[in-house]
Amino acid sequence: MTTMDARLERRPFLERPLLETLSLDWEKMLYAILILAAIVTRFYMLGARVMSHDESLHTYFAYNLFQGKGFQHTPLMHGPLKFHLAALSYWLLGDSDFSARVPTAVFGVAAVVLPMFLHKWLGRTGALATSLLVLISPFMMYYSRYIRDEPIVVVWVMLMALITFSYVEKRDGRWLVGLAAVTALFYTTMESSFIYVAIWLLFLGLYILRDVTAMAWPRPEYKRIFLVCVAGAGLAVLATGTFFYLSRNPQLLNPNLTAEPLAPQDENTHQIGLPPSPFNTGIAVAGGIAAFFVVAGTAVFLLAFGQEARRFPALDLIVILWTFVMPQLTAFPVAWFGHDPLDYSFQGALFTATFLVPILLVSAAIGLVWNWRKWLVCAGIFYGIYFVFFTTVFTNGNGWATGMIGSLGYWLAQQGVRRGNQPPYYYVLVQIPIYEFLPALGALGAMIYGLIRWIRAEDVPAESSVVPSGDVEALSGDENVAPPDNFGAPDNVAAPDGRDASSGRDAVRREGFPAIPFLAFWSVAGVVAFSIAGEKMPWLTTHITLPFILL
Repeated sequence: MTTMDARLERRPFLERPLLETLSLDWEKMLYAILILAAIVTRFYMLGARVMSHDESLHTYFAYNLFQGKGFQHTPLMHGPLKFHLAALSYWLLGDSDFSARVPTAVFGVAAVVLPMFLHKWLGRTGALATSLLVLISPFMMYYSRYIRDEPIVVVWVMLMALITFSYVEKRDGRWLVGLAAVTALFYTTMESSFIYVAIWLLFLGLYILRDVTAMAWPRPEYKRIFLVCVAGAGLAVLATGTFFYLSRNPQLLNPNLTAEPLAPQDENTHQIGLPPSPFNTGIAVAGGIAAFFVVAGTAVFLLAFGQEARRFPALDLIVILWTFVMPQLTAFPVAWFGHDPLDYSFQGALFTATFLVPILLVSAAIGLVWNWRKWLVCAGIFYGIYFVFFTTVFTNGNGWATGMIGSLGYWLAQQGVRRGNQPPYYYVLVQIPIYEFLPALGALGAMIYGLIRWIRAEDVPAESSVVPSGDVEALSGDENVAPPDNFGAPDNVAAPDGRDASSGRDAVRREGFPAIPFLAFWSVAGVVAFSIAGEKMPWLTTHITLPFILL
């Protein structure tokens, strides 16, 4: 440090020259330009366009909440978060079309800013390019000026990606708290959260599976049983998905179904559960077989490695995501056994409870066995956020049921309705080529380039993801590596005991999260999931575009 720099450091902050304080470089300047452009494009004449049909519903119920008339959640209009945000905007800025759209516009600006925090995995140039593409994306821009859930979802998903990447590398327990909070907000926003969580869980499971199958197990017979369970679970899941796809039969909406919130206390609720189908039995059987293989494989894995199973950071993420989504999947078994998840009569609630209560207990048991201190903190944060919004700050006691059971139950029924009646190629051959061809071409080029590099590198020794056990102390600062229970310090990540399959040496894992392969997986899985879904709408293209832009 020079003498001048030392003098500047000693001076009070307000007396320091502005330019030295800012340390402005070209990267910061470009981000400042992008953020300014985002503010202009998201807020300029924000209230000029007339409200669409969906916006009129959202603003009407938000206005009622602002007026003190309360709000009852209904899955028909997705999650309750946007209504609370719009009501808050009315309170702060007054009721107008402009103020109704301010929350989504703010999230639209945040989506342009967030890639800056992903530069470690995207590269500095890549992060700048990502912010630029989010800024100019037709779908991102249009729906950021529209009171819908999509711009909010984009921010939650980016934060989930940041948390996932960071936790695997640092294993700081505070990232798990962040994940619990973000996923809770995600579920209160839109039911597409279930698709995203499924993509996350599937990739994290494959990520762990790659490591587990590559290493030597203490007892080889356990490894063989584990692989059989993995194969069985995969086939059963494939069969479940096939039966579910075949079970979808188009049917008309109930003419009595309106935007009026569902009233769980009513005895005569309409029946809009999963459409009757002979394939429902196949779904139930195949789903049960898949669950059996998953439980058996997990048990074999834990028997083989014991406490060493805690060394996988991806497993921590899976526990948090899985234990909080499990209770919300209760609508699946209820529908598979021929009942309506939206039947809130006493008999219907009793039948639903026969599944919900055991699932809640199992999810809690998994979390407590994994790490009771961390899980209880995460559960408190998750359910605190979840119940506050679904019950509208505890003024709508039935909101927990419409959220926990009704959210997924209602949209399961819509898969048979197929609103819009769009063809399977709607996104791939219509929406993306016309509006989002730039990120699509970039993502396709990135995947082809990555595949070519991977093929060429097959015969070249890859950078080792393990280090000799003698180097553990250098990594962790402690020869006896164990994950601490506190949230303030990172967990030291070590691989399970055993000899590395490639080097033959005791090894400890040291590698970053495979962000680019994950983004490629997310891109493909997103296209497949939203194309298979019965309901295809223009705004849902936003969900497919996002991973293209990030990749």
